[in-house]
Amino acid sequence: MGYGIMPYLVSLTAVEAAIGSRDADLEAKIVANHSRRMARIDDNFNDTPVASILHDLFQGEVNHPHQGYKYWYAIELIVITLGRMLHNGAWYPADIDSLWSLQGCGLYDLNEGMDLPSPDDFPTVFTLRFADLDIALADARTKMKDAEQLEEFQSWCQSAKVRQHDLVLYYY
Repeated sequence: MGYGIMPYLVSLTAVEAAIGSRDADLEAKIVANHSRRMARIDDNFNDTPVASILHDLFQGEVNHPHQGYKYWYAIELIVITLGRMLHNGAWYPADIDSLWSLQGCGLYDLNEGMDLPSPDDFPTVFTLRFADLDIALADARTKMKDAEQLEEFQSWCQSAKVRQHDLVLYYY
């Protein structure tokens, strides 16, 4: 087993608005719908429970700055709840060399109004905003050597364009 991309179609504006919103209903929905996933995250990291980190996010606080990875796993829970996962058969497992320099592709790029800590390792989180999809797609056609990955990446971009949404790509 290797690492790969978990692609999500979502409105980054909605994700950014949720962070710091103090929306107790959305927070409770995430906890209720993703308790098993949260337990797995907690089992993998013996530190602050992800529910506490998620609560920090909804409160607009960073109380555990040395646990950047936990904040980004908690953000993934928000992304999953507000968006949907796309097919990733060509990208799991896969390396991400072509994504590092892809034009229009951001790294840990959220405009949530907080100083979120970056992870020191995983997850790696790429964002492709709706406005940058055509730029990223044109660049991908020159950089992505794997035909299946390129085809799937194109399908992600097309889905985002049709829905006027963004892409969030988690790598772990």
